[in-house]
Amino acid sequence: MSVDAHSVPSPVEPNIVRASHLPEENEELIQLTGEVVSARKLHYVGHFTRGFFDFSIDVLADVAGALPSERDVERQREWCRWHGRQMNFLADRLDRQLQTIRSGRLIRTVLEADNQSVHHYQIRTGQYFVGYAFDSPGLQTADRLMADLTNEVRARYRLGSQNPGGYLTQGEGDWILSEFGNSPHVEGFIDESTTQSLVREFSREAVDPQRLHYAAYYDGGAFQGAVDVFSAPQLKLFFDQISRKDRRIRYREIGSRLDAMVRSLEQSMYPVTAGALNRLVLDVEEGALFYNKISTHYPGSYVIGVTVDKSRVADADARVQELSEQIALRLPESSSEDSAGQNE
Repeated sequence: MSVDAHSVPSPVEPNIVRASHLPEENEELIQLTGEVVSARKLHYVGHFTRGFFDFSIDVLADVAGALPSERDVERQREWCRWHGRQMNFLADRLDRQLQTIRSGRLIRTVLEADNQSVHHYQIRTGQYFVGYAFDSPGLQTADRLMADLTNEVRARYRLGSQNPGGYLTQGEGDWILSEFGNSPHVEGFIDESTTQSLVREFSREAVDPQRLHYAAYYDGGAFQGAVDVFSAPQLKLFFDQISRKDRRIRYREIGSRLDAMVRSLEQSMYPVTAGALNRLVLDVEEGALFYNKISTHYPGSYVIGVTVDKSRVADADARVQELSEQIALRLPESSSEDSAGQNE
């Protein structure tokens, strides 16, 4: 049976919105952005300067059925524009929190809620993209597209790539873990419960000098324990401005504050995604910090991961996600099982 070609709906044309102040010199930038959105992995990409909206390109009509509360496309477009402006201020707040670790400025922020995500990318100081993906299982592809777009725009400005996401160097290097002869540094994990024992051992296996350099576990915002390989010879250059001890202290403090910070980010993005934030990436000039919730059975528990090597951000990100999934699969469904075991 033949199918009438006219009965198959064709993809909608990308919708372009320009601010009245936008000069014609930005048309090349709009064209580059349109090419990325046309791939249909990102459904909205906005360009902002110092918190002011410049232009946006979207294919929100493609995912109209997946929008929060069956919201109409025009209303969702307005919410994306509003939240895109808010991301400038939210990223500035996050950047200030991260300055204590002396790893440079925040250049990329990724918020993930189920099959939805927000991608904030700095182009130059005060100039940034915010991309949104809805009902999309290929969130990493969406993020790579944002990285490629940002790299291309920076190249047009004759600026080098900051390698956001570490995608340009993903998979490079030789994972010879025997090069690190010392045992990982461990602190905390004083409770010998099933939960902490499992997390400690999984974290020890997850860290290595080539990818993930630090992993910490929190419950309800309270630090439970951390494992790191900061003493590895390969990493000594990353401690010329801050000692290993001070870096551990700073990460521990940031990790404790992340519980409240994530709730604030969740509240800001709820009108856009209507989903709980389960993953956060804070990509700085020298490395990245990752936040991953464990599971719905442990709503207050999360893992913090860190790489201090910019070239290893993508590999470390994958490692943290593997660690979180591994913990979620092995932990009992309720922490009450730990308590029951201790009372026997």
